[in-house]
Amino acid sequence: MKIGMKKGRPPIKVKRPLAYTLLNFIYKASLPLLCHILLVSQCYLSIMKRVIETDDEGFKNERLKAVASVRAYREGRHGSERWANMATFSVATDLFRLRCIPHIEVTTDMLILCDGKRFEITSVENVKGRGMYLEILAKEVDASG
Repeated sequence: MKIGMKKGRPPIKVKRPLAYTLLNFIYKASLPLLCHILLVSQCYLSIMKRVIETDDEGFKNERLKAVASVRAYREGRHGSERWANMATFSVATDLFRLRCIPHIEVTTDMLILCDGKRFEITSVENVKGRGMYLEILAKEVDASG
């Protein structure tokens, strides 16, 4: 026989205070939002363009030229519904959301530098065709030789 049970009677129910119940509900309701906030972070990034220059001796050197430095939201790849719907872009590791940059067209030939990491742009999308925001899908490039 378990503690708190009397022979032939159901166990005693413990009545919890209303404050405990409300806090428990708020915690459970805010957990998905908290996970989303932790997975989407704000960062500063530089959009770089590859430039080939010829030196005095005729050798071609490739270097990166900064096109723009902007603030953006970075969302890493995880098992969310959004990434499941983008199965065609399975090589993409990150999603960047940023404001459109006037007089600059971001293309897949460019690179992104963010938090000391380099990303190749896989896809650029103008959100809702309004010219206000860009969504960039990018693949992280490893520095290993």
